[in-house]
Amino acid sequence: MKKSLLLLIISISIFSCKKENTVQKNGTFEYTGALGDIEHLIHEDSMTVAEIQAALPAQILSLVSLKNSIRIFTVEYKTVNQTGDTIKASGIIIVPKVDSFAVPIVSYQHGTVLQRSDAPSFGMGVEVLLNIAFASEDGVVACVPDYIGLGTGDGLHLYLNPWEEANSVRDIMRCARKLVKQRDLAQLNGQVFLYGYSQGGHATMAAQRQLEKENADEFKLTASAPMAGPYCLSRTSQFNVMLDSVFYPNPF
Repeated sequence: MKKSLLLLIISISIFSCKKENTVQKNGTFEYTGALGDIEHLIHEDSMTVAEIQAALPAQILSLVSLKNSIRIFTVEYKTVNQTGDTIKASGIIIVPKVDSFAVPIVSYQHGTVLQRSDAPSFGMGVEVLLNIAFASEDGVVACVPDYIGLGTGDGLHLYLNPWEEANSVRDIMRCARKLVKQRDLAQLNGQVFLYGYSQGGHATMAAQRQLEKENADEFKLTASAPMAGPYCLSRTSQFNVMLDSVFYPNPF
């Protein structure tokens, strides 16, 4: 994971509705079934090692040793919002093509984006490419959730809401686990890694707290790396920035 964290920091510095089985509830759609179930497989693709090599920026490519071809799934899955409604969220799941060993699940939490279409599932941005590199080199199942209210999911994105961030992370990992098992894509070894940067640092910390307090029997959290996140707004200068009347170029 040390190499993964180094690649993430370098990359950031470089590039600084399917409605069946639903019922109406309080003006929103509630999806039946278990959290983490795939509501819609939006897109499925695969990449050979050569194709991955051609897609990666030189700065990432120089630090990895690509070994595995991969499959990329863009999914919509069931999760739950802060009011307890079951809704749809979206994200990406990257599965390496490995046969000889069991692999862990890694969830990467992305930084702040301002539009739904800026979410990871809409394109091959640097954060998605980074996780493609990890999946190919280290042989991990990599999850990249869009967060609730971004991508093609339901609802409004509640920025830095820890419950919705954590739910989107937990349930995309459930989704990945079910996808891998249903399609017999790989064997999982039970290990879980979390990491993220900026808003993703906050989301990673929120997910870590939830997994440890509520889902410890379901997920074996092996390591967590929440980086550069606004972890405690009310006790830091970041809260003052929101209250001050002075101009600030990033209103989010």
